[in-house]
Amino acid sequence: MTQPPYCQPPPDRLALLKKLWRTYGFSVLYIVLARLGAYGRCLFILPRKTFRLDEKDYQYGVYLRNAAFRNERVVEIPLALQFFPWQGRTVLEVGNVLSQYHPSSHTVIDKYEKSERVLNIDVVNYNPGLKYDLIVSISTLEHVGWDEHPRDPEKVIRAIRHLKNLLTPEGHMLITVPLGYNAALDTCLQNNAAGFSRIFYMKRISRMNEWVQTSWQDASRQKFGTIYPCANALAIGIVDHEMPNESHRP
Repeated sequence: MTQPPYCQPPPDRLALLKKLWRTYGFSVLYIVLARLGAYGRCLFILPRKTFRLDEKDYQYGVYLRNAAFRNERVVEIPLALQFFPWQGRTVLEVGNVLSQYHPSSHTVIDKYEKSERVLNIDVVNYNPGLKYDLIVSISTLEHVGWDEHPRDPEKVIRAIRHLKNLLTPEGHMLITVPLGYNAALDTCLQNNAAGFSRIFYMKRISRMNEWVQTSWQDASRQKFGTIYPCANALAIGIVDHEMPNESHRP
């Protein structure tokens, strides 16, 4: 007797895909990519590509979690992990981002996000009694003061200056923020009011989520959320304690 549909075993989709692959080869992949559109190209093609910042090439980071392959995380996370070496260093992260995509054991502070290893404290009030070799922050500081009540546009500058004081004499800091989200922070970056040693700018140039280095003038014309979702331009602020504080706008 034929089993009712709800009792029948599910189709072996993997076997079906293997059969299609043996029969049609790469044509199957092209069909899948066409159906998935730009997001499919992000997932399958972007991991093979690289982007360049400050004359160094980085491989795009493509992550399914939080649909991060669709936004600025594809460049932010590789930069946070590779721009400066991590091995043997004491590391502080402001904003709980990296642990969502990579195993981590460094110190993380985040005022709001509840997690087992996250210290819930305001960045301007964080005084650990030690110095860090490396401080990183990925698309977090644009919210400091700006998305709080009452709004305090100057708070982000105080936060960055406070973090600089938590660095060892040879320490480094890397901060990424989207342009066009926090007008006060954009002005701070333009004038380098926080005293970064170097500031780089990147902009998104395609639906496939490719990014290129650009100038402040070009990056500042990009709008947050338009024409692509989330950030269309990023600032990467660097603090090198062994270097003089100078604005750097390549």
